[in-house]
Amino acid sequence: MGHFFFFALLVLVLDSYWCSIGRSDFFRIFAALFTSIFVGLSIELIQLNIDGRFFSWSDVVTDLSGGAIALLWKTGRNLSGIRSILSQFVLIIIVFLNLVPIGIALSDEYRAYREFPLLAGFENKAELSRWADGRVSLSMVSSPRCQGGYSVKIILTTDKYSGLALHDFPGDWSGRQGLAFNVFNPGQPIILHYRVHDFQHNSNNIETYDDRYNGRTVMENGWNEIVIPLIDIIEAPRGRNMDVTKISGFGMFVMEQTERQVLFLDNVRLL
Repeated sequence: MGHFFFFALLVLVLDSYWCSIGRSDFFRIFAALFTSIFVGLSIELIQLNIDGRFFSWSDVVTDLSGGAIALLWKTGRNLSGIRSILSQFVLIIIVFLNLVPIGIALSDEYRAYREFPLLAGFENKAELSRWADGRVSLSMVSSPRCQGGYSVKIILTTDKYSGLALHDFPGDWSGRQGLAFNVFNPGQPIILHYRVHDFQHNSNNIETYDDRYNGRTVMENGWNEIVIPLIDIIEAPRGRNMDVTKISGFGMFVMEQTERQVLFLDNVRLL
């Protein structure tokens, strides 16, 4: 949404200048759209050279949407009759379409706090947006499952590290006894690694191995339940205690698999 509002303001400022020097309506429309696309593409291309950033066509479309609503708002005021109504209708549709993702995110945020201490039950597709998937494939399936109506199917890759991380959840785990989750392995035994960290771990910009909780378990064929006592998480960082009121990350992964593996995850919860 930062893209949307920035480009709306940019076009408003530029269009005000073009109006002040008497530019034609055709020039204003063409220049506004060209500026939105040119600046938007430039931002995305710059991001290709920044670690952790990537090119996004959806951001370019959002940039164009922001410029378009500014233009429609300004030009629509000078129209009359059906053309004015039509321009305002298009404006409302564009704004609505850009607000839909925020509505979905806020709804899922509310659901996450309402269902706490359940961190992920995978009963709603919006829950998948809480997970950074690291190029693995995630999909909701009705079988196998250990609670509710669905679990999530994880198709892991043969990368050195392949897994997923929960990045959007209530971070105050104080007063809980531990973290638990269920994993179904349909194949041969496989070692699953998992980790938990707090905000201090993120803020040191190093994210060292011994400054977080690290664990691993052999996933046998069928359902496996992993239970991590909270005291183990608290005492895991070397030289300090983990701040369980500010937990910021939980993830799991496999290492250097020779072929793609499939696991099913369900019922990620605090005890």
